[in-house]
Amino acid sequence: MDILFSIRGLDLVADVFGYGAKKYEDFNWRKAAGDHASFNSRLLAATLRHLYKWSMGEKVDAESGRSHLVHACADLLMMIDLENEK
Repeated sequence: MDILFSIRGLDLVADVFGYGAKKYEDFNWRKAAGDHASFNSRLLAATLRHLYKWSMGEKVDAESGRSHLVHACADLLMMIDLENEK
């Protein structure tokens, strides 16, 4: 079976989710998502901040020690999850 996605990338994103769970608590982002519009706006702002810092040459988030790109991916996955929630 061919795997058509990056296992390494998924591991890195899972690590960022684990970092967030330790900093806050498991699935804390779901609790904060009560107001979808406001939460999505905050996630979009966080995504853009991480992408901007990465584009300016700062590859690693100073607080977490993880890649800005991976943080942006985690933010996008949260937005995708909420958008497809039924």
